[in-house]
Amino acid sequence: DFLDFVRYSNPVMAIVENVPDYQTSTSMEVIRSVLKSLGYRLFECILDGAVFGAFESRSRMALVAYTEGAFEPLRLDQITPLRTKERSLKDLMDVVPETDESWKCYDYLGRKEERDIASGKGFRRQLLTPEATSCGCIGRGYAKARSTEPFIRHPRNPALSRLLTVSEHARVKTIPVEI
Repeated sequence: DFLDFVRYSNPVMAIVENVPDYQTSTSMEVIRSVLKSLGYRLFECILDGAVFGAFESRSRMALVAYTEGAFEPLRLDQITPLRTKERSLKDLMDVVPETDESWKCYDYLGRKEERDIASGKGFRRQLLTPEATSCGCIGRGYAKARSTEPFIRHPRNPALSRLLTVSEHARVKTIPVEI
């Protein structure tokens, strides 16, 4: 596992990233304790992808464990974006014809949203236009077309929407399309 790898390879630096809530978990306490016992200094922060150049507004907990003396103590203000976020979703979109089969009616998701609103839940659909300036988190099961993940609205028919294409998904997450 990760901690055994660190223990036996003794890298100068090790990085852990996860959801922000992981920062207060018992597992994270164990990771901190072991890394400290191995002599590492720890730096932790929460990073927002959109601030650091990703179109997806996704917060991540980051921990950097580093060998004392290898670096100056790390600070949040030292972290700078590697790229500039696109101005709008349009800059990331593929050309998808209005008649393409990817445009579908997701009435059941609209009905689910209405039920969620009526019961006081905060779940809402993400129906994006090309003018959108960010999108919310895209989860592991995105292809399942779940209610709270991003869909692109059809340009003319409000009853239709589609999921991001594979290439659009990669671009939104700043993953090279060729991967």
